[in-house]
Amino acid sequence: GQTILLPPTPGATQLTVLGASSGANETGNGTIQYTDGTVQPYSLTVDDWFNPSPGPSNTTVVTVPYINDATGAGNNGVVGQRKHPAAVFAVSIPLPAGKTVSSVTLPTVATLPGVFPMHLFALGLGTALS
Repeated sequence: GQTILLPPTPGATQLTVLGASSGANETGNGTIQYTDGTVQPYSLTVDDWFNPSPGPSNTTVVTVPYINDATGAGNNGVVGQRKHPAAVFAVSIPLPAGKTVSSVTLPTVATLPGVFPMHLFALGLGTALS
């Protein structure tokens, strides 16, 4: 639900988000606000970081050999390095031509105490590669 202000990027054709979910694929809804006052709703699904085969909307950006487990909950009670490959994914959301993004409101997703299933690391505006 956090709103992120973005610098004007005229000509951008997509919003790309880098992220991963822990435990399962996670979906949430957010909005993109434009400088002309219009709003575009979007749905974002970020795949599970332990998923070796991402879904159709996710592209694997990087895979690392381990994660740091601060609680030991998923690592047999051992705090520290959990030796399990983990991925970070890119998900792109198309933008209408001729509009300039002013801000993005991130999805609100359900959380349990101490569990944060959707991790968003970065977002950016740009054009699709062909």
